[in-house]
Amino acid sequence: MKTLLKKTPISISRLVLTCAPFLCASGCSNLGTLEMVPADIAVSRTHAGSVRIEAEGTGRSMGIGPRLVSSDELERALREGLVEAGIFQTVTDSASSADYVLGVGIDSVEEPEMAIEMEAQVTMHWRLRREGDSSTLFERTLVSRHVADEMDADFVKERKNLALSGAIRKNLEQGLAAIAALEL
Repeated sequence: MKTLLKKTPISISRLVLTCAPFLCASGCSNLGTLEMVPADIAVSRTHAGSVRIEAEGTGRSMGIGPRLVSSDELERALREGLVEAGIFQTVTDSASSADYVLGVGIDSVEEPEMAIEMEAQVTMHWRLRREGDSSTLFERTLVSRHVADEMDADFVKERKNLALSGAIRKNLEQGLAAIAALEL
């Protein structure tokens, strides 16, 4: 056994080169904000006043590696969706000038399996509260899914990212439509 190991050593670089494509296919990078921005929001009414966003992205897989979705990316997508839809009069960063606080956090992400059709599922918790007295005006957990296939992207990593960003985008569309439907 000792002679076998001496004759056929596996170098670290060879191991890394062999495993790298599989590791990257399972997701080496974050999703981009642009793919998550909601496009079609059914705005039934707009609200006077300003809103501040508190966003919480995903954690790291098993405590290591990059986050799938950073809090900053999620906040940017929410901000762009709110501004584009015109749900509130203004979107602000200042706690002192906000009438409302919209808290959105990603509770769980079911990443797609490596396949031709890749489906992702995202569960997000939504909470709108009044800034002054912290009364909760809206609280809901929303689940959304999105499928990406070989027509959307050739590479597995791209399909996975498209499935995840699509599921997040759909969740943002559902949540913002529900916020727009509120009577505040």
